[in-house]
Amino acid sequence: MKRIVFLVLLTLTLSRQASAIFYQSNEGYSNALSRLHNDAIVFSLESPSLQQIHMLDTKTASLKSLTSSKDRVAYHPVWSPDGLRIAFDSASDKDGSGIFVVNADGTQQKRLTKENVDAERPVWSPNGIYIAMNCAVFDPSVSQSVSQICTVNSDGTNFKVLTTVPNNRFPAWSPDGKKIAYVWCTEPGCDLYLMNADGSARTQLTTSNTPKFMPSWSPDGKHIVFSSGDNPRSDIFMITLDGGAFTNLTKDLSTRNDWPVWSPDGHFLAFHADYDLGLIKFDADKTETVEWFGPGGGFYDYAWSPDSTRLAFVSHGLDPEKSGIYVVPIACMFVATGCSEKDIVKLNVSSSWARDLNWAYVSAAWN
Repeated sequence: MKRIVFLVLLTLTLSRQASAIFYQSNEGYSNALSRLHNDAIVFSLESPSLQQIHMLDTKTASLKSLTSSKDRVAYHPVWSPDGLRIAFDSASDKDGSGIFVVNADGTQQKRLTKENVDAERPVWSPNGIYIAMNCAVFDPSVSQSVSQICTVNSDGTNFKVLTTVPNNRFPAWSPDGKKIAYVWCTEPGCDLYLMNADGSARTQLTTSNTPKFMPSWSPDGKHIVFSSGDNPRSDIFMITLDGGAFTNLTKDLSTRNDWPVWSPDGHFLAFHADYDLGLIKFDADKTETVEWFGPGGGFYDYAWSPDSTRLAFVSHGLDPEKSGIYVVPIACMFVATGCSEKDIVKLNVSSSWARDLNWAYVSAAWN
């Protein structure tokens, strides 16, 4: 069905502190998440000097450190589909970067990839059996490591290199786990490709040869969105897999648009709009787009709640008092009056930098 883009700009002004109940921990964090329950956010946070993985239980306002190291940094935490484990990448000067998993209660941390393979940005398969990743594998033909798409079983067995030519990245599993979308870059530029989960039957989806980033599948598996373009302009495109139709979803915006992420229910799409937050709402007969300026600007990471009704995001504006992790309901962002102070909840991160948010239901392992 043809979709028409309607652009709506909503400027929301917040006071320095949202009106809510705050919890203060010994580390100097505060949050106003008492209205949220039964789910948790994992993220990477500088603590005290190296980035480590933390989890915030939004039901009890408890903040738990899942990793702790004096010589390793940890980034990109991702919940397993069953909510029992978190995969992340971790790096040190001693043995490079690799993919790790840890239980949701912080126990049984394990490295899945070998020390001779650098790997980052883990992505769980929908059934939780496999993890795809960007990996650097030595290529004797060029006498150096090149970027490939790799998979490994979630217990650390059966490591595979799926791609056979250099410069592949950004793997994204299809909702049924049978396909992987990814980006392959060559001398002219980058394009979007599709392959079976075992690396076979590679298919080229785009031919524009412009930089492309972060493909993201719609939950029904019918569409893939991605960002594409050269500086200073990029847009969010959607390809319909049945028929191959392309739609530029952000052509009416004057911003640089990238890093699209679907909501779990498939009705919304979040993306970077310069340093603001862009949102697209998909209705039956149209799409509606808002550019949200928020509290202090500087949106760096975001994550959807499991029920698609809220969005958590990191904001680092010029005012340190407004920097932090926020949670905002989606509904108020698409009405003329916008979101009020009471709609917003905040996790202060002081001078530390939070990033790589990922939101999921709190499993029994937390309790």
